[in-house]
Amino acid sequence: MSAKVWHGVLVILACATLAIFAYVFWIAPMQGEDYAFARRFVDAGLQPRLDWMLHKWPIQFTQWNARLGEQLAIFWLNLPKSLFLLATVACFVGMNVLCAFMLGGVTAGSAGR
Repeated sequence: MSAKVWHGVLVILACATLAIFAYVFWIAPMQGEDYAFARRFVDAGLQPRLDWMLHKWPIQFTQWNARLGEQLAIFWLNLPKSLFLLATVACFVGMNVLCAFMLGGVTAGSAGR
């Protein structure tokens, strides 16, 4: 097969992988201690969410567990799920691009081709 065909196959595979990744993160239910960090905001805007997070972070940090993961869980579980999905997909793509650069598969001059 020619290089052009392989390139097309890899692009299709990359898009399929990204779609599966996004779907899994979209349907993933909360687990375990996620329930302690989330608050049900029905129609609340950003300000009430941030106020609650700023109240919850110091309590969680000083009285229970100071790990960064819990602080991030409080943040992401209390924002709209679509923002979390965008952030995870962006990080997934960024990680893969970084790996490609590190492995030498992509160079600065060929990244746009």
